[in-house]
Amino acid sequence: YRLNHEISFHPIALGDREGTVSIGFPERHTGGSGVSLHQNSCAQLHDKVELQQITVKRLDDIIDTNVDLMKIDCEGSELEILRGAERILKNHNIRIVLEWAPGFHSPPLSGGEMYDQVVTANNFIARRLTPNQQLEPFNRDDAIQTAHCDILLLRQNKAA
Repeated sequence: YRLNHEISFHPIALGDREGTVSIGFPERHTGGSGVSLHQNSCAQLHDKVELQQITVKRLDDIIDTNVDLMKIDCEGSELEILRGAERILKNHNIRIVLEWAPGFHSPPLSGGEMYDQVVTANNFIARRLTPNQQLEPFNRDDAIQTAHCDILLLRQNKAA
């Protein structure tokens, strides 16, 4: 793949509908910001959180080109982002690298529920990305037993 040098920054959140959302930004744990982050959860980490109102848009409404590769690591908003990318997901060649963390959702999902809503509902197959950069099968049983990992979603005919 060639990278396109036309990169744009959009200071928005992605979701399944337009609107606004309150996002929590922890003072010390900056990589853990998110929609489901509240003052109480940060208090457990002995951290303060700043809440900001952010505009939410659907991915389908801001990207009008074909997407071949997408990386989603959004602290529990994966399902909403995928629901807002219905047109983009129709691309049979798309590959998605996704943070697998059912417990990050609000309310938390079981691994089986997340597998059904992400993998099965979108006709993907999943591969776990191992720490040594290998791909291994990731099925519903694996999803039930796994609290956190990165997975690759791809179509049946593109299985790695």
